Amino acid sequence: MASQDVEIEIKLPLLNEEKVVEFLEAKSKPKAKGIVQRDTYFNHPSRDFLSPKHPSEWLRVREAKNGASITFKHYKPEGAAVHDYADEFETHVESAEQIKKILLNLGFRELAVVDKSRDTWEFKDTEIAIDKVEGLGRFIEVEALKHFDDPKECRKYLYSVLKELGAECGPEEVYGYPYMILKKNGYAFGGKA
Repeated sequence: MASQDVEIEIKLPLLNEEKVVEFLEAKSKPKAKGIVQRDTYFNHPSRDFLSPKHPSEWLRVREAKNGASITFKHYKPEGAAVHDYADEFETHVESAEQIKKILLNLGFRELAVVDKSRDTWEFKDTEIAIDKVEGLGRFIEVEALKHFDDPKECRKYLYSVLKELGAECGPEEVYGYPYMILKKNGYAFGGKA
């Protein structure tokens, strides 16, 4: 959920899910449990989102029990190995299937599908999500719910929240689930999709 169309978050593999969930259940506000999401990512017909070595644009159609949405994310700084934030534009749609048909008929191509189950909580002006991603494992996302003028200061704050949770994590995943799935399947970024 972007604040003022800007999303600032960190995403890391989670190694001690049980301990973190125990902390969150005791000290945070639960939002949702077991939300199943299917995210289908598309590539632009005339501007290859995957041509940069470090992709910074993603177009997603999300399907969930509580509805469907379409989202465009544009990570900044563009082309950087690590992004500070993303411009995020999202709206609900009546039918994910119809939106996908429209995109395909306009020449967009399906890139990747991410299937996951997500539990979320609110804690200290952040949304904490624990994702179980098919084929990738378990991850924790910490996203700012309030506005920060400086994305780098916000990221420091998010890491301080992560530390307070007692989360043991692997290295930050800076490109997102579609990138990880494509890479796992052997895609070489910086070329043609």
